[in-house]
Amino acid sequence: MSDLVKAKEIVEKGRNNGIDCPCCGLYVKEWKKSIISIAVASLCKLVSKYKGKYIHLDDFNVQPKDRNFSQLVLWKLIKKAKTDDSTKRASGMWMPTEKGIKFARGEAVLKKYVITLNNKCIGYEGDFIDVKEALNSRFNYSDLMGDNYSENKDADKQMNFEDI
Repeated sequence: MSDLVKAKEIVEKGRNNGIDCPCCGLYVKEWKKSIISIAVASLCKLVSKYKGKYIHLDDFNVQPKDRNFSQLVLWKLIKKAKTDDSTKRASGMWMPTEKGIKFARGEAVLKKYVITLNNKCIGYEGDFIDVKEALNSRFNYSDLMGDNYSENKDADKQMNFEDI
């Protein structure tokens, strides 16, 4: 068995609790992240304002300086615009994906947790939740969605995003 194969096995066994890679010394750890209600509230506001173009974070963000919104990329609910300005890390412009729109409108459910490794999604865990469960009673759904508010009373029509 080669040293590289042994190193891969060591990392695979230790990544749940965290381990330094024997090859490069990088710390490797699997992380379980929960979808955050404030990020979902911002998603709902984004969807309510969405007209087919990217929107700046300041125009829909529920809480200034919220650092959780961008994690919705891991659930494939949003995407960010690229920036051509080399002095900026990001453009600040976002749009919902089709999946994000369906989730915000109550037409889809998703797993509550994302599992990441090196900040890349490697899977999902937990119960399926809908948008109102994700908002966790902290926000008024109809206020967030405004004119786009429609109660989805037919749970059978909800899409299950288990295989994303």
